[in-house]
This record gives sequence, structure tokens and C-alpha cells, in this order.
Amino acid sequence: MKISLIASSIRPHLWKGFMSSLTGNDIDYEVIFIGDVKPDFELPPKLKYVYSPVKPAQCYEAGFRMAKGELIHWTADEALYSVKALDIMYNFFKEQNKERLVTGFTIFENNGESTSETSSGHKLDKPDSPQMMCFGVISKKYMRFLGGYEKFFITGQAENDLCMRVYDDGGIGKLCPNAVVTVRHDLAHEGDDTKFRKWYPQSRARLQEAWFIDGVWCPTRCRPFVPFDDEEILTHTQGPKGDWNV
Repeated sequence: MKISLIASSIRPHLWKGFMSSLTGNDIDYEVIFIGDVKPDFELPPKLKYVYSPVKPAQCYEAGFRMAKGELIHWTADEALYSVKALDIMYNFFKEQNKERLVTGFTIFENNGESTSETSSGHKLDKPDSPQMMCFGVISKKYMRFLGGYEKFFITGQAENDLCMRVYDDGGIGKLCPNAVVTVRHDLAHEGDDTKFRKWYPQSRARLQEAWFIDGVWCPTRCRPFVPFDDEEILTHTQGPKGDWNV
């Protein structure tokens, strides 16, 4: 298995479009969605759904741990991929010939109506901070070395923390210009009544605590990293729970 695509289960009605956009890639891949929102249709080949009532960040980490791919890619179920994007990204990653590496897809938002800040170098609120990879790719071996996602994140931002730990370890981040993802951020980030959006500010605050002091970003983590435990990772939420109080 070359690459595993992992996401929390939020919008199963978008999964058929997600999977359709991956048709035509030659490399062997798998898709794993984990969460408490169940699909009501037969799953297509290469897609696996795992039920779990835990918070989204923990769902991602559980998926990373069960993934079979040489490379791990964190994604979202509102994403659509350009033709052969996985093939292009896999070759791009291997061409870098580096272990301490995180690569990222070039992102276009809202059906291509706007270019994501990720495409031109998403920063952690500061122009001199390193580039983040919101739809990133990393080797499974290196992710395990770094410890994966941290348990203090509830929804998003854990991927940015992971990118920062790559840089802290002397690694690099590189965007792939020819592997493109179009993402409906209007679905993912609008609507303050959604559980995911509700707890986004707390996750962002954790990122700030970990990498900023008095508004200045730090190249070395300011708080100890705390990984998820293996025990009951699919059944009991670890760390701050948000609305996933199980």
C-alpha cells in the first residue's frame, strides 16, 4: 500500500464525490473515515468506515495507527482531487529523498472560486513562521517517530502542530504544485452551530500555547507534547473532550 487517506467522518453524503475524484490513480491507496456519523449506503472499493464516538482529532490519530500505507495523508470529506493527484504526490514525495519531510497538496477553495492561503504558504498568524500543510503527506514511519497528533486538540489544528514538530526536528515542508485539492471550506468552516466549528477556537488556542510566547512564534515547542494512548483510542475520548464526552 502506497498511501492512506485519513479523515474524520462528518459528511458521508459527500463521500461518493470524494472517491470518484480519486478514480484513475495508478498507485495502491486506501481511504479511512472514522467518526460517529454513519453512512447509509454501500461503501465503494478502497473506502473503509470505522465507527467511533471520540473527538475528530482522535479519530484522525486512530486512522493513522490502523493505516497500511507507506505514506499518510490527512484530508477532509469535502475534498475533491485533481486527475492523478495521488500518483503525482507520491512521486513528488519520493523525489525529495528525505525522511524528515511533510509535503502538501495545492489547495483551491469553494469549487475553485478562490485560491487557499495554503497554496501561497499558510502561516501561523505571523509572516515569518514556517509554511503549514493543511492537506499534508508524511511517511508513516516518521509520523510514528514524531508521535502523531497530540491529545490536547479537539477538532482541527493538530495537523499544524505536527508540521511545526517536523520543522522543530530539522525537517522541511514542500508544497506540490501539480497535485491539487479543491475543498469546500464553506462547508467545513461556516455555521457556528456545528460541533466541529464550536471547538475550533479551543484547538487554535492550544496551538498558540504550544508555539507562541507573547505573540511571538517559537521554533521549539513551548509545551511538552502529549500523545494519545493506545488503550481505548476508538472508544473513549482522551484529553479535552468538547462535545464528544465519552
